[in-house]
Amino acid sequence: MAKTELFTKSFDKSIEVEFARGPGGMESSYNVRVIKDPTQIPLTMKKNTIGHWGIENRISLPPWVTDLEPQLIRAIKENEA
Repeated sequence: MAKTELFTKSFDKSIEVEFARGPGGMESSYNVRVIKDPTQIPLTMKKNTIGHWGIENRISLPPWVTDLEPQLIRAIKENEA
């Protein structure tokens, strides 16, 4: 069970990330918004069938966002604990 449905984390002092549990409070996905002024990039983090988290549809994302994936996963796992 998750600690919270919505939470925010800051990375690298200039990047803020907002996490929201997926539709209907689904435990297998989070809607994520990465904010680095003035840019706001929405993405979805999903848990696969063996329990590993990852960014969905990563091809269209800039490299600086995909580079954050380990930190995004860690933030979700901390929230899920």
